[in-house]
Amino acid sequence: MIVGNLTNLALNYVWIYGKLGFPASGAIGSAWATVVSRWVMLLLLLAVAWRSLRPQLLPWRREALAWEPLRRMVVLGAPIGIQYELEYGVFAVVGIMMGWMGTAQLAGHQVALNLASLAFMVPLGVSASAAVLVGHAVGRGDAAEARRAAAAGLVCGVGFMSASAFVMLLVPTFLARIYTPDPSVVALAASLIPIAGVFQVFDGIQVVSIGILRGVADTRTPMIVNVLGFWLVGLPVSAALGFGARGGPRGLWWGLTVGLVLVALVLLWRVRRRLSRDVARVVIDRDVAPA
Repeated sequence: MIVGNLTNLALNYVWIYGKLGFPASGAIGSAWATVVSRWVMLLLLLAVAWRSLRPQLLPWRREALAWEPLRRMVVLGAPIGIQYELEYGVFAVVGIMMGWMGTAQLAGHQVALNLASLAFMVPLGVSASAAVLVGHAVGRGDAAEARRAAAAGLVCGVGFMSASAFVMLLVPTFLARIYTPDPSVVALAASLIPIAGVFQVFDGIQVVSIGILRGVADTRTPMIVNVLGFWLVGLPVSAALGFGARGGPRGLWWGLTVGLVLVALVLLWRVRRRLSRDVARVVIDRDVAPA
């Protein structure tokens, strides 16, 4: 990741501004820098991990194409991918709507969104660890440990997001100025960053809850809740507040906040319900009978 980011930084400098004999390509150069840096990360990961991956992949085994494990993997994994697309998609649509309002509005939106996304990385990592720990506990048949791991994940994720929310509410203008000296962009970003602070706690709740539910093999619920919370509630409220009520960029963000709060509360309720009863071990291997 470090090498990939340094590659991206260097190529952005060279291709955006036209250094080392390359033409200045602006945003297109930045896009190509992203493409190349992603390929660099992929190849490096394969090279570093090959010693561990090789015994699993070689020699080739016919059972690797057995239908039932592949079907089960898709049934578990596809809703996770769709959930990511749905969550990213609603923010992308709001970005398009922000662009309709003007360049400065879109720039301010990107500053606030990038700041919120940086903070989001910590509970996202906690979510992944919660999925592993809860899943292992479920595999051992230890429901009490699954509940302890879930509680620990929520404390860590929500605790960090509460701290980041405090900072965003306290010094929004200072944070905005880290990204740009443009007064109009700073003003717009500073008006949105406190709203990001409001939804930080709920963002932490929803992402850690998703990890916990993955640990008990409940991957469909987050997908369905994303459709209902973000697309059927949050996005229409954003449009109504941003355009209908003339709330502008703040209206769009308050709509996202409404959707995010709804998603967080429903997923937290689902976690409590799933962990309040016995949880069954998930089996991928066709040769092992389910518990």
